[in-house]
This record gives sequence, structure tokens and C-alpha cells, in this order.
Amino acid sequence: MDPIGGQVNRLTSDTIERRMQDLNLSTFFVRLAWNWRDEGLHVMVMPYGTGGTLVQSWFWDQKNNSWWEDEFGTASSTTVQPTSVMVADGDDPDDRVLLFGTEGGYIQKWDESAVADDGTATDARILYGPFAGPDLTRELKLHHLTAVLADDLGGCNYEVFVNDRADVIPATPAKAGVLVAGRNERQNVRARGMLVLLKLRSADLNSRFAVETLMTTYQLGARMRVRS
Repeated sequence: MDPIGGQVNRLTSDTIERRMQDLNLSTFFVRLAWNWRDEGLHVMVMPYGTGGTLVQSWFWDQKNNSWWEDEFGTASSTTVQPTSVMVADGDDPDDRVLLFGTEGGYIQKWDESAVADDGTATDARILYGPFAGPDLTRELKLHHLTAVLADDLGGCNYEVFVNDRADVIPATPAKAGVLVAGRNERQNVRARGMLVLLKLRSADLNSRFAVETLMTTYQLGARMRVRS
């Protein structure tokens, strides 16, 4: 809501609006919680009844005005999925935490320093894209990827995909490798396509990772053509 005049703005417009429209409110209820430390809004989708089905929730990042998918648990174990949420807003900074009631009957907190939950590593994954070039009728010839991760955290795996369809991720990446903490060596990619996607992932029990900058070098290639 705009602080001047109280104008209401739709955060999902042109982003995840269609996915929100498909949410069945007779099966799930939704709760909102503000995360003051991560500066964003949790949109928690919670099942009525006993649960048991993996549910997708959302996080709106205020700094980047971007939406991110959140999943709690796995398809075979959903006991850590939230069934309630509240913000404990104490006087001490350590007492200002986001608390979740879960399907397993426990109360858990959002901990930015945690890398695992009861010995199970947090599977952190990010998908960037699809990105297109300035001329939508021509392919991109991707040459290099340069990444800078946070110095004080860990590394991650990466996969670069190129494709002519925005709604499909190819089964095989054009380039895959490992990124380390800090500034990385330039990665040679050598791939071409209309669209580029980048996936980062880590399930390390001993570290987390954070992205500072990602850069690519490319040139425009031939006119788009249909590949079988």
C-alpha cells in the first residue's frame, strides 16, 4: 500500500499473477508475514487438514521487487511444512524472529545462519531467466560467465541452459561447473540459442552461498530458426 494516499498496488501483476489465480482456496489457506531481517514478505500457502502434500509458498524481495519460490520439506517428508506463522517482535534483536508451526507438531524459527534442519541439508536453488537479447529475431551466442559470490560464505554448482522456448528447460545444460566463494575465474560457455537460463544450487551441510554479481559476454548470432 502506498504510504501517500493509500493507493493499493498489486505485487503479483506481470509476475506470478497466473499462479496466484490457480490457487484453490478450498484446499489451502494463505497467511502473510513480514520478514524484517530479509526485507520481504512471506506468502505462506498452507493446507487444510493433516497435510502430507508438498506445497509451494512464495517470498517477495522488497529490495529487488522480485518473487521467489519456497518449499519446506520434500515430497516424501512434509513434516516441516508450516501450518501457522507469526512474527515475534521482541525488544532484543535476537528476539525478533519469524516462527512457524509445522505439520510435525513443532515450532521452528527462520534462521538466516542455518545450513541444515536436524541434520538434513537445506537444498538452496535459484533459476535465473529466461533472458533474451536486444534483438528478439536473432540468437544469442554466449561466450563467458563471470560470477562473484559472497567472500564469507561458500560456493555452489551452476548450470547454463540455452533454448528457443521460454517454458522448457533442456534436460542437458550447455555448461556446468562449480563456483567458489569470492570472485571466480571466467567460465567458458560456448553455446547459442534464443534464450539463456542459469541455475545455481547447493545442498552443502557445512556452508551457505550468496550471489553478489553475475555477468555474461555474448554476441548476436544468426536469425532465429526452428530446431527439431
